[in-house]
Order: sequence, then structure tokens, then C-alpha cells
Amino acid sequence: MKLVLFAHTPPPHHGQSYMTQLLLDGLGGDARCRAPGSTQTPQGIEVFHVNARLSSGAEDIGRARWHKLFLLLRHCAEALWCRVRHGAAHLYYVPAAPARVPLYRDWMVMALCRPFFRTLTLHWHAAGLGEWIGTQARPWERAVTRWLLGGHALSLVLAESNRRDAEALGARRIEVVPNGIPDPCPDFESTVLPRRIARAKHHATLVSGASPAPQPGAEAGDDAAVFRVCFLGLCSQSKGVFDAVRAVQGLNQLHDSRGARLEATLTAAGSFPDAASREEFEQLAALAGRREDGSPVVRWVGFLDARDRNKLLHESDCFCFPTIYEAENLPLVVLEAMASGLPVVATRWRAIPEMLPAGWSLLVAPNSPAEVTARFELMLREPPDPLALRERFRARFTLSAHIESVARALRTLDASCQ
Repeated sequence: MKLVLFAHTPPPHHGQSYMTQLLLDGLGGDARCRAPGSTQTPQGIEVFHVNARLSSGAEDIGRARWHKLFLLLRHCAEALWCRVRHGAAHLYYVPAAPARVPLYRDWMVMALCRPFFRTLTLHWHAAGLGEWIGTQARPWERAVTRWLLGGHALSLVLAESNRRDAEALGARRIEVVPNGIPDPCPDFESTVLPRRIARAKHHATLVSGASPAPQPGAEAGDDAAVFRVCFLGLCSQSKGVFDAVRAVQGLNQLHDSRGARLEATLTAAGSFPDAASREEFEQLAALAGRREDGSPVVRWVGFLDARDRNKLLHESDCFCFPTIYEAENLPLVVLEAMASGLPVVATRWRAIPEMLPAGWSLLVAPNSPAEVTARFELMLREPPDPLALRERFRARFTLSAHIESVARALRTLDASCQ
């Protein structure tokens, strides 16, 4: 089977581009980049990758730029060349987030490329397009979208809640294939778990008001009287970073009023979408104040590579992700936290409730920092089992399972065309 994979890899680095890179590697890489005579196709699929990168950074994603038009035309020409020169009959594409500029981009690609391929597969890394075209799109936009993208052979969706996007475009077949990532915490049981348990036990004792103050065990670390919250992702209003700041500030105010001997801090990692977002974050961080030792309660550490991101997750006590992002689907940062056994406080939004163990008690309503604060307090008094999160990750969200599921679905396309 020969497939044109029309999707970009990092940079810019976000969930969609990272998953594209993992899929490309899992399918053996671009066939044009292999050594002469090599037939490396571990999943029986020969891939020709069109790295359809249009944006240079997070702040440029989804914005109209004239030079992007010329880049897009070049990417389409490359896809058509792979179709003619290498006989790649199947087109794989990642559809737009629910917004006009990226949707118009999709129209161009479909109009120029789709007629020349036997099948089209849409992989829904962004969610919400089906709802958008049904409620916000103009009638002619709705018609054009269904004409150019509708009736495709296969839709790969990340969760059951994401089926509505594929159904809105009349996909002939829909497969639910959750994302999967490499295990970021292979030494969990030996190094991370003991620290998680020791710190959770000490925190529960501190917020209970027991007197005299207990002494933490060595495994809890020197900062055992600090409740370390972290946020990973685009540092924007819709991703929830501002609600995370307000929630941590609210927890400290609550503990001060009760005389609890526990300080909460927040470390935010990621890029800002614009200067205004960074300015607002800095203002909120200043209002959150400083700890007894003079260090800030809230700090921003910028974009972290995989090693530093894993270190932050391992050293934190809670992952806070109160997102209402329009295109949110199955966020990889939640998977990374689960793999580290890190309790997750997040919104009931899109696929997030499906990711976490059944009955997860730390979910909150959108736009509710006070409820986030309450969930912090709940998890401090009743610490969740870190092993439950870890096992949920290992059972459903490993990279090997993801690659095999995607490949199995793609391989059926050849048979359906015969």
C-alpha cells in the first residue's frame, strides 16, 4: 500500500505535529529518504510524506499570510508528484480546527489534490469542526465543506465524543483510535511512585491541621510542605492557564485563612500565543504573590523539551489543565501526566473525561477556577491512587497500540478499492 501523508511535523511543536512525527516514524519514515534498496515498511505501508508546514511558530498558527498560499501550492504539487511518480493512491490528511482560515486551506488542498487519489483518510486531531459548520458556518461554507471533504473513505477519530465531526462530513467508515505516546516514565515504580505516595501522605496530614506538624520522610523531599501544581500547553485563556493561576492563588488564601501549613505553587510551561497573553499572565502571577522564602508562587519556564517536561511532571504533585480550547480533543499533556501517575485536575471538555479512569473525581466545569481550587483541596485530603492513572495509560494509550491501530485501519483501504 502506498500512502501520501499530507501533514506537518515539528516545528512548531504541538500535539498534532508531534503525533504526525510519531506516526511517520512508526510507519517506517518517508520512502524517499531510505537508503537505495531498502524496503523498510514495518506496517506494510509505504509512506510518502508531504511536510505541509505553513506556520513558523505557535503565534502564527491559524493566521492568514500571503506567503502561506505559495507554500500550500508547493505542498499540493509535491503530493501530486508523489501520486504520479510513485503511484501513491491514498491520501491521508489532518482536517482543520473549527475556524475559517484553516478551513479555507483545507478547501484548497481538497480541490487540488483529492480528485487524483483513490481514497481520502481524515485523521481528526482537532475537534469541533462538525459543530462549527452546523452552527457558525455560512450556508455556502457548509455546502462547500461537505462537497470537498464529505463522503471520504475513512475517518480516524481519537474518542467516541469525536464521532460527530466525521459524521457531519459523511465519512463512509469511522474508526476510534486513541492517541498513544512513548512511555515518558519507564522507571515509575522504582523512582516516581514512592515519592508520589510519601508527598501525598504528608500533604494530607498538613491540611488536616494535625499538631504538632509532622516531619516528612526522606522520600517526600526537602520541599514536602509545598504543593507543586504544573500546567503544560499553550499559555492562553482558552487552554486554562489563567484559571490555573487563580485556582492556586485561591488555594493559598484558603489555607492562610485556616492556618494550614502548606504552600501551593504553580509552574507553567509552554509558549504564549501573543504578547497580550503574556502580559496578562505576568499581572496575575504578580497578584499571586510570593512564598515565605521570597520566591514567586507562580512562575513561567517557557517551552520545555521532552526531558525537562518529564522532569517537571515527575517533581509536581498535581497537573492542572482547565481547558476550553475550541479544537481540544485528546490532549497529549494529560497522557504524559497519567503516565507519571500525576493527579489530573481538568475540565469536563471533549475527550478528557474518556481519558481518565471511570468516576474520576477531579473534573471541573469550564471557566470555574473556584471549582479547581475545591478539587485541589479534595485531592489533598483524599489523594487518588497514582497507580490507577499509570495503569490506565499503559492499558489504552501506548505508542505501539496507536501505530498498530492506525496501520490496521489504513491497510483496509487497499482492499476496499479492489
